[in-house]
Amino acid sequence: MVLNAFVLTSLFVGTLSLILMAAAALSALYFHRQYRKSEGMDERASAQSRVNLSMLLLFTAFLLRLANWPLFYILLQSFIPVVPGAMCIYGVTQVMPAFTALLQVLKPLSFFLMGGWLIFYGFDLSLRNHPFMNKSIRLLVAASTVAAIDGVAELIYILVFSPPGVAVSCCTVVADLVLPSSLLLPVPLFSAHYHRILMAGYHGFNLGLSGLICFLIWQRNSKHAWFAFIGIAALLNGAITYALFKEYLGPRLMHLPDHHCLYCLLQYQPIAIAILGFFILGSFLAIWPLWLGRVAVAGEVTERLATLNLHLFKWAAACLLASWVLTMLLQWAMP
Repeated sequence: MVLNAFVLTSLFVGTLSLILMAAAALSALYFHRQYRKSEGMDERASAQSRVNLSMLLLFTAFLLRLANWPLFYILLQSFIPVVPGAMCIYGVTQVMPAFTALLQVLKPLSFFLMGGWLIFYGFDLSLRNHPFMNKSIRLLVAASTVAAIDGVAELIYILVFSPPGVAVSCCTVVADLVLPSSLLLPVPLFSAHYHRILMAGYHGFNLGLSGLICFLIWQRNSKHAWFAFIGIAALLNGAITYALFKEYLGPRLMHLPDHHCLYCLLQYQPIAIAILGFFILGSFLAIWPLWLGRVAVAGEVTERLATLNLHLFKWAAACLLASWVLTMLLQWAMP
């Protein structure tokens, strides 16, 4: 086990979030059972207030888990000096590659589920009699389970992590290759000008998706079919953006034409962290209405749900455009 300030911080935040999450989730389930069994209005109101207090505690735990995502990469950054052969975070990930890959999948999944639950629960709280409490509890169980698995796995990773006795293979071994750097984009398929194709796809999908969202907001269109289309477009946009930064923009922004390591990009160009953060948040905000749109409602609730979805789309378009603008400014500022 490596011991430094970031390890102690991660252990404290991770342990505290797990304790709060376990206590809040168990109490919420217990009070929700009491709420379902209560008969009088006063008894139901008392049980409901207890459930809300448990949810507030769980909200605090979820905020700690969300803050733990960037903290995890800061933790990996702090391990670089003690891992032989490591020059960036990529080298650290090669110490326990399968375990690290699992954590890097669990964290965005936890973020997505926890954010979706917070939005859904907030919507239910805004309604009289809280008609979607049962669905909120089911979503809570799913989000809490993934978040708890992520928290426990991270604590195990920190406790068992130990620098290897031999040097690891760092990013220069796999990232400094003759173009293209991955089999995802073979030159025979896209021709020698595939960088232009990637750039055009990046502009087209980012601006097209943002424009479509703005059009739906202007038309106040809340049909579920559009939500599915936007969700699929957001996933495709993510794949194209990843390929572009890995193959072309990343090396250019680092002034290392043959280096395709995205971890190094975050180190050489810290503004890329803001670009990535806006892009992830915008993509998730574009997908979350697809979940909310599956709720079968009618009357006034339908109108309020449509308004909530439009607000989510507004923030999605704003975040995606902010990511795109920062990328273009960074590219134009290059000598």
